[in-house]
Amino acid sequence: PNRVLVNLDGWPDSGYSGQAWLTMPDLDVKPLLAAVTGDWQVDQAQVSSSLWVHFSSDGEVQLRGQAVNANAVASLANTDRQINLTNTGFDLYAALAPAGAWQLQVSNLSLDWQNTPWEVPMLFVERPAGDAPLVTLRAPVIDLAMIGSMVLDAAPIPDAGLEALRTLDPRGELVNLVADTALDGSMPGGFHLRGNLRQIAVDPWNAAPGGSGLDGYLELNGVNGFVEVDSNNLNISLPLLFASPWHYDHVNSRVSWEVSEGRVHAYSTMIDVDSSDLQGRVAFDVLNTRDPENNQETRFTLQVGVARMDVLQGKVYLPSVPQVANLMDWLRSSLQGGQLHDSAFLYRSNSRNGVEISSAAGSWYQAEAGELQFLPDWPALEDISATVVVRNNNVEVLSDRG
Repeated sequence: PNRVLVNLDGWPDSGYSGQAWLTMPDLDVKPLLAAVTGDWQVDQAQVSSSLWVHFSSDGEVQLRGQAVNANAVASLANTDRQINLTNTGFDLYAALAPAGAWQLQVSNLSLDWQNTPWEVPMLFVERPAGDAPLVTLRAPVIDLAMIGSMVLDAAPIPDAGLEALRTLDPRGELVNLVADTALDGSMPGGFHLRGNLRQIAVDPWNAAPGGSGLDGYLELNGVNGFVEVDSNNLNISLPLLFASPWHYDHVNSRVSWEVSEGRVHAYSTMIDVDSSDLQGRVAFDVLNTRDPENNQETRFTLQVGVARMDVLQGKVYLPSVPQVANLMDWLRSSLQGGQLHDSAFLYRSNSRNGVEISSAAGSWYQAEAGELQFLPDWPALEDISATVVVRNNNVEVLSDRG
């Protein structure tokens, strides 16, 4: 049964203050949620809670308590998207100001979102002005995989963005998270989220690279965003082009993206990379679109610049693509040692529905103290100073010493 104990000081029809203690098992909170969920229809929502409330006649309210066994089901109008929230429990503190502003602090939060369990140590939610629709959420640390799942299920993102997010499957932690949204849906992009990244991993999307060990800063909304990467001990993988991932001691760059209906554009500034065997730069640009017949077209550009690199380590930068497979196999077996400097690799491709339509690859290498085994039964050339120029399947080696 519900139980309420109220202590009131003053007069109900004039000034008063008071406190109350409430126990509310299986309370139906559907009407409360329906007022703040916009296009989402709340089908059911219950919670069991115990609360201490302090209040006064000027409208100020403070609340502390505990909630257990909270459950909710909601569906988005005119879509098949649905939210299932179960087994939710938390401690809370809430305050309502006389002007209508409010704040909510949730700690020790555990929940099952779409049947997947998550835990959040602390959340803060506030509405700074009673007459404004803005709501701000803050969290000292939160699991990025949980945020990704909630964005996929509930955020107003175009289908192209949802498809990209599913493929990227982000993992790791967001630190010092701040997210703003408007309860009436008036905020451009639906929401504005920013925070620091700690040990993030993402899978490759189309031709765009994946990576692990990412640290930096993230800022995004439903239509665009960027990541400032400043990481140590980072791996980058491009499985469509290179058989092995690239490992760096340090990486610094910015990666940005833009999303609209039928279009996703992801691109980087020059990515500064550094390790004991390599110093250089990498940049990529990938544009994914869908035409009126729903064909997916992808345009990809990759640039790799090398200030210095050990030849043996540099073999991971030889692409594994069918057009130049024979040439790259020859280079992997023939290059036996030395150092590269002032070198670069360029690759461009266009594909439709995952099938490549056209591509072009070019590279040039300046080698010092190199060793080349042109064919297995030929004598090796040692202490080579040479320039290697590669255009698709054509290679030219010019050497003035060996």
